[in-house]
Amino acid sequence: MVLRFRGKTKKISMTGRIGCAVAAVIRDSAGCLVAAETGFQHGYGSVLLFECMAIRLGVRLVQRMQAKPFIITSNNLITAVNNLQSRQAPRA
Repeated sequence: MVLRFRGKTKKISMTGRIGCAVAAVIRDSAGCLVAAETGFQHGYGSVLLFECMAIRLGVRLVQRMQAKPFIITSNNLITAVNNLQSRQAPRA
C-alpha cells in the first residue's frame, strides 16, 4: 500500500489576525482518508513559503504515522524543491 499526502494552504484574515491556514491529508492507494492535520501560521508570507509549511506539516504527519512508502503531492512541489536545492531565496 502506498500512502499519499497532500499539503494545502489558504490565505485567511480573521478579526485582526492575518495569516495562512495549512493542512496535510494522508490517503491510502484507494483514496480513503488515513489521517489529517491543520495549522495556522500568523503573519505575512509568500504562497511558496506557506506551501513549504504545508509540505513540512505533511512530512511530520507521515513520520508520526510511520507511513512508508509515501508520495508527496503539492501545487508548488517542483518550485519548492528547486528553490531548496539552489539554496537561494526567490525574489519577486
